[in-house]
Amino acid sequence: MTTTLPGASPWLTPGLRQQLAHLWAESALFEHASVGSFAKFSLHLLHLGASADLLHACHQAALDEIKHARLCFALASFYGEQTLGPGPLQLPLDVLGSLAVADIVEAAIREGCVGETLASLEAQEAYRGAREPRVRDALAIITEDEAQHAELAWKFLVWILPRADSNVRQRAVATFADELQKKIALAANPSSDNAAWPDELMWNGRLSPATQQHVYARGVSEVVLPAARQLLPELSARVGALVTLPLLEGSRLRQGVFTSPKNSSRPSSTFASSCFAIRPKTRRMRRLSIEHT
Repeated sequence: MTTTLPGASPWLTPGLRQQLAHLWAESALFEHASVGSFAKFSLHLLHLGASADLLHACHQAALDEIKHARLCFALASFYGEQTLGPGPLQLPLDVLGSLAVADIVEAAIREGCVGETLASLEAQEAYRGAREPRVRDALAIITEDEAQHAELAWKFLVWILPRADSNVRQRAVATFADELQKKIALAANPSSDNAAWPDELMWNGRLSPATQQHVYARGVSEVVLPAARQLLPELSARVGALVTLPLLEGSRLRQGVFTSPKNSSRPSSTFASSCFAIRPKTRRMRRLSIEHT
């Protein structure tokens, strides 16, 4: 799974190259572990009797994560000027975890509806600030794929919630509320590391912690919350009205919109009441109304 890219950018100091190598290696290990997460989810889908379309999308997502791990390890190798790759992945004894519907739904919300959605938006924002061509190419791919992974999680909820009992819906509402409140709280108390974050890190695809937290807060308020309310109207009473957060000083996020990596100067539609996806090949954001089928 390892790939080495020759020659690090000559204008980067050795310290910054090592920092970038470390950051991209961390991302690579996360992507590598995500392969197992989708393998686990595919077994959960089989257990629940999910459709062939959901199973296909899940296995495609696992293949995407292998691709992402390769891309990130290649960047870590590029900056570190040595070949880097994954070691053995430590697994728990109970690899499958709980097979209870409520537990599977909670995991899909945390890891997919929230996690993959925010991962795509984070990669998109990193793309817009990146200057290194290798990094931009990798982030464009990751942004598109992560959006499709998020779409898989939302489609799973569309399929499972009408078949589930009230206890599962209550767990789903509680999980969304917990995730939303955590991300908003983080943005309200941003990391102090933002001011000390060198521009060179942003130019090489790495967002400061404070910018990352702001992306997450905007993502949950403008993307996750509207989509979740369509599926679970009772969520509104649980979380109340979340106001749009003010822009973080220095952030490249536009007020009320997220933009596609392929043409970051042109804003996409706002996500007032929809989930999102990025279509293959075009990489343009589109609205995806959630329909119960």
